[in-house]
Amino acid sequence: MKHKVIIGVFLLIFSVLPLLLLLLQSIAPGWGWGELFPSAVSVQAWQTALGDPALREAVAVTIMVILFVAAGNVILGVPAAKMLAYKHFRGKLWLDNLLFLPILIPMTAVAMGIHFTFIRAGLADTWLGTALVLFIPTLPYTIRVLRAGFERLGPESEEQAKSLGSTTLQALMFVQLPQIMPSLRSAVFLTVVITAGQYILPVIIGGGTVPMLSLLYFPYSNSANEAVVSALSLLFALLPLVVILLAEMVMRLVFAAAHRR
Repeated sequence: MKHKVIIGVFLLIFSVLPLLLLLLQSIAPGWGWGELFPSAVSVQAWQTALGDPALREAVAVTIMVILFVAAGNVILGVPAAKMLAYKHFRGKLWLDNLLFLPILIPMTAVAMGIHFTFIRAGLADTWLGTALVLFIPTLPYTIRVLRAGFERLGPESEEQAKSLGSTTLQALMFVQLPQIMPSLRSAVFLTVVITAGQYILPVIIGGGTVPMLSLLYFPYSNSANEAVVSALSLLFALLPLVVILLAEMVMRLVFAAAHRR
C-alpha cells in the first residue's frame, strides 16, 4: 500500500502537475510571481491557437499519421515478434540485431538516403511517405516489446489451442494476444509517443508540406505570447493520450468482433 502511494505521488508530480501548470499559464497569462490568485482569466490564447486553420489541419494529419503508424506497427510487429520468440533458425541473432539497427544509426543520415528513394517513388512530400518513414524509429521498439510478451507467455498456449481444434490465427487472436495485452498496450504507447514527437523525419520526407503538429509547434515556441505557447504545449502533450485511448477502443472492438465470430 505504501509503495502505491509513493508511485501515485511521483506520477502526480511528474505528469499531472506540469500539465496543470500549463493549463493555468494558458488561461491566466497575467499571473505574476508572488500573486496568490491571477488578476484575470482569459481563453484568448486557446482561441488564438485553435482558431489557426494550420493548427487544425496539423492536428488532423498528425492523428491520421499516428493511427496509420500504430496499426502498421501492430500488423508487422506481432508476426515478427512471435517468430523471433518461438522460432530457431540460422542467422536469428543477425536478424535480431538488424531489426534493432535503425534506431542506432543517426536518423538524419537514414532519412536523407530514404528521401532520394521516396522522390523516385513519388512518396516524398506526402503524408503516406511521412508515415512510412516513421516506421524506422518505432518498429524496432514494437518488435522488442511484443517479443518479450511472447517469450513470457511461451508457445504452450498456442499448442494447447491447436490441440482443441484452433487454427494458428485463431490461437493468436483468441488466446495469445489477449494474454500479452500489456505488452501490446506498451508497444502502441511507445509508437504513438515516438511518432508524435518526431521532427527531423517529417521535415525531410514531408518537405515541410505535410502539416505535422511537431513541425508547427517549434515555430510557435519562439512566440513571445507565453499563454499561446502553453496552450499549444498542452495540446501537444494531450494529443498522444487521445490517440492512445482511440487505439485502445479499436483493439477492444477488434477482439470483441473476433470473439463473436
